[in-house]
Amino acid sequence: HDTDRAELLIQGKGSPLYMRGALQPIISWLSSLPDEMLEAQPSLRTLYAMVLLGSGRTAGIVEMLDAAETGLEDRPDDAETRDVRGQIAATRALLALSQHRADEMVAESQRALALLRPEHLASRASVIGTLGYAYEVLGDRAGARKEYGEALAISRATGSRFGELVASRGTATMQELDNELRLAAGTYEDTIQLALDLPYPVISEMHLGLGRILYEWNDLDAAWERGQKSLALARLLQNTDRPMACGALLARITLARGDPDEASRILDEAKRSVREPEHARELPNIAAVRALVLLARGDVEGAARIAAEFGLP
Repeated sequence: HDTDRAELLIQGKGSPLYMRGALQPIISWLSSLPDEMLEAQPSLRTLYAMVLLGSGRTAGIVEMLDAAETGLEDRPDDAETRDVRGQIAATRALLALSQHRADEMVAESQRALALLRPEHLASRASVIGTLGYAYEVLGDRAGARKEYGEALAISRATGSRFGELVASRGTATMQELDNELRLAAGTYEDTIQLALDLPYPVISEMHLGLGRILYEWNDLDAAWERGQKSLALARLLQNTDRPMACGALLARITLARGDPDEASRILDEAKRSVREPEHARELPNIAAVRALVLLARGDVEGAARIAAEFGLP
C-alpha cells in the first residue's frame, strides 16, 4: 500500500513510464486502487486520467480532472501542488487536441507550461507538441513546425517515445501539407517503425498520412492497406472523427478503382459516425469525395450543389 513509492516509480527518471509505452500495466495498477485512495491523492487521479487518455479513452476524463482539482483546493500553493495543476492542464490540453479545439489547447498548454516544474522535460515536451497541433489547426504552419521541432528534440533527449510519436506525426503532416511528399512519407514510415511495439492508438494517424501520400502516387493497393490499418486503430479511440477521415481516404481509393457505388457506401458509413459537433470538421472532406462520386456518375449539377454548400473549390 505504498502508493507514494508506486507513483514515484511510475513517474520514472527522465521520462514517465506511460510516455515510454507502459500504459496497460499502469492502468491495471491504478484501477486496482480504492476510490478513497484516489480521492486522497489528486496526483494519482490525474495520472490515471492521463494514461487512460493516452490509451484512447475520453469518457469520464473531465470528471476525473475536475475531482483532482477539487482535491487540491485545501492544499498549500507550493511547487508540488502547482506541478499537479500543471499536469491537469496538460491533460485537458491533450483532451482538447482529440477534439481539435484550438483555443482550449492554447490556453491549457500555456497554463501547463507556466505550472509544470522546469525539470519535468518529458511532460513539457508533450505540452509543446499539443501547442504545435493547436497552431496546425489554426493554419499557422510555421508556428506548428517550430513547436513540433522543439517537442521532438526534448522527447528524444528524455526518452519519451509518446512525445516523439506526437511530434513526429506533426512534423510529417507539415511536410505533407507543404507538398514535401517524399520527405513526409519517410517521416511517417520512420514513426511507424518507432511505434511498432507501442500501444498508442494515435499511430492510426501515421498510417493515414502515409495512405494519403500513396494515393497521390497512385499506389492504390498500398494506400488501401494503410487506410485499413488506420481505420482499425482509429476505432480504438473514443469520441473521435478519425474513422471519418479514414473513410474519406478509402472512398477516394475505391472511386479511383472505378467503383462509385462502393465509394458512396463507404462515405455513408463514415458519415454515420458523426455524433459530436466537433466531428463536423471532417464533413467538408467527406463532401469533397461525394462530389467526385457524383461527377463519376455524370451528375455535374449534384456535384456543384455540394461544392456550393461546403465552399469547395
